[in-house]
Amino acid sequence: MNERIDKPEADDEAALEGLLRAAGSREMPPADVVDEVRQAVYGEWRDAVRRRRRSRFAAYGVAAGLAAGIVAAVLVFQPLRSPGEPIATVARVEGALQLAVDGSEEWHAVLPGAPLAKGVMLRTDEGTRAALDMHGLSVRIDAGSLIELQAGDRIALDSGALYVDAGQPASAPVSALVVDTLYGAVRHVGTQYELRTLRAGLSVSVREGRVEIERAGQTYAGTAGEQLLVPRAGEIEREAISPQDARWQWAAGIAPVFAIERKPLAEFLDWVGRETGKRIAYATPEVQARAEQMILRGSVSNLPPEQALAAVLATTPFRHAQTPDSIRIEL
Repeated sequence: MNERIDKPEADDEAALEGLLRAAGSREMPPADVVDEVRQAVYGEWRDAVRRRRRSRFAAYGVAAGLAAGIVAAVLVFQPLRSPGEPIATVARVEGALQLAVDGSEEWHAVLPGAPLAKGVMLRTDEGTRAALDMHGLSVRIDAGSLIELQAGDRIALDSGALYVDAGQPASAPVSALVVDTLYGAVRHVGTQYELRTLRAGLSVSVREGRVEIERAGQTYAGTAGEQLLVPRAGEIEREAISPQDARWQWAAGIAPVFAIERKPLAEFLDWVGRETGKRIAYATPEVQARAEQMILRGSVSNLPPEQALAAVLATTPFRHAQTPDSIRIEL
């Protein structure tokens, strides 16, 4: 049954109107009082925000537990350009790379091509990987990682994993990179290597060249084919790791795209060999000479190195055969 609502009588409306006229209009407070109240409210809000801030790295642990809807809302913001002199560039992203500046808890999406300045923090979720170009160094960030760009030659790894490739041995010299971790500082000597945080400590895997680990006033060296476990306490442990081990595959999968347009086939093959850890073996000197003379056209998009190899060779008279440690090129 519907309830009936009676309308006010005309006499009641007239009485109410008379009371409002008698009360008159409300006086506005003086402008200086309004401004003082506004400043006080702003100050309280600003202090509340500051009180909520934790350390820069602790903020990531909290943010990782947010509901997916909230994370998705963060990603719709416009990509952020980090202020300051660029020390790196985002070369490639698979997923949703996020950036925060100057210890802020506000994370923003960052896209390929974005310049990055000192003090920037970058994080990846479990579905994201990214590659940076740091003045010739290829730095790749695995899923579930948090890093800070401390300087053009220094990165702090808080959690997750980094892969560093200093480039072809014959390429122009690049600046040495130091990666600071809770377990010591790691620097490379012309190499490919991976750093990965573990519950038991820090894993340092050397694919090529050599690394040095400075810890508690001592320096430890790791060479190609070694994986070092740096524990929270105690001696460093070592074991062997092959350049073709499956543990390197994530880094090859996020390798910066090789631009094949007008590049010699031989140069592309060198890139494939470096990314897969396999030696390029030509069947004959003539095959190698032909590969050096053949100029490629087109693009391999974001194909992983081995898929890119198959796609490119399918457009040429060359073919290939793989062994566990080499790629043989034939005609």
